[in-house]
Amino acid sequence: MNNLNFNMIKGYVQKASSGIGVFLLALILKKSIYRIEPGFQSLHFNIVSGIGNKVYREGYHLLVPFLERPIIYDCRMKNHMFLCVCGTKGI
Repeated sequence: MNNLNFNMIKGYVQKASSGIGVFLLALILKKSIYRIEPGFQSLHFNIVSGIGNKVYREGYHLLVPFLERPIIYDCRMKNHMFLCVCGTKGI
């Protein structure tokens, strides 16, 4: 009877460990892929070497999780209204 219980517990431990492995793999994949939307650009900040030289444009990109992180900048053109308080001859 003890041998049967040991085999059952061993099976449960194997299923739990495979579930934890799948969870950790999904977490690493989630952290290593990021998306840049149109109008934005990014740089990679690495903990060891600092900010990289390559500029990443829109799309999906990979990075090393827990070692790099993206710095995303808004590069869209924006309208600015300039007020001018000067008179003209006609008005």
